[in-house]
Amino acid sequence: SVMDGKASYFVQMNPSDGGANNQNLVDAWVGWGLTDSINLRLGQQKMRSGLSADTSANDTDFELVNRSAATNLFANGRATGALLEGHGMEGRFNWHFGIANDGTANGNGQANDDTDMMVTAGASFGSHAGNSESWSEGDLARSGEMQWIAGATITVDNGAADDTQTINVFGGYKGGNGLAAQFDLWSRDLDNADTTDDGFSVQASYTLAKSGNMQPGFVARFSSISLDGADDATQIAIGANAYYAEHNLKTQLQVTLDDDGND
Repeated sequence: SVMDGKASYFVQMNPSDGGANNQNLVDAWVGWGLTDSINLRLGQQKMRSGLSADTSANDTDFELVNRSAATNLFANGRATGALLEGHGMEGRFNWHFGIANDGTANGNGQANDDTDMMVTAGASFGSHAGNSESWSEGDLARSGEMQWIAGATITVDNGAADDTQTINVFGGYKGGNGLAAQFDLWSRDLDNADTTDDGFSVQASYTLAKSGNMQPGFVARFSSISLDGADDATQIAIGANAYYAEHNLKTQLQVTLDDDGND
């Protein structure tokens, strides 16, 4: 929500979580427009950790029921801190710099006593205005106009047990004819253990034109996790969706196959 063109705020709850890991409060931040192109946000929020993690501030604009195993491992957690973000070229170029006292990896992030400080910085560029947080999955609009976004983020966690540096590179595409695709790549270096972990997620979909009150769509995703000293783990997800009001009202069916790499 925006007030007076400069102040903004966002609060999101998840009562179904039952308060586990203090995640019943998902987002709680306030923002202030420092200039027409630079904004500061303070509080618990997404701190830019990957396209599949950042997409949609309210966590609804997804073609599959859940995020990939790679996204949940390397990204997808909120952090409490400050995020400075800006844009140029009519919103097609976006950048950010954030600092927090917890991390964005491993689902719910790291606890405050395990991480001294987290710093993140990155940029994205696209054919249309908007950053990774405003991107939505699938080409539901079928506007006839191609759209794309590409970007990269580096995150440094200064932890009590280990210091980590994570690089994320992502891209998203909508053909304007129902075809859509996106990918995320992660590489994480652990200083004290002198190891490197990698992961990626690739997703493709096709959404048909709306017929009556329903718009059908089909999606497939493949993700992989490669941890130093362990077998690679893979995940395949296939879904069929019925959209009644785009992502605001939909029915989703998903089948997922996980392989942890062990025989």
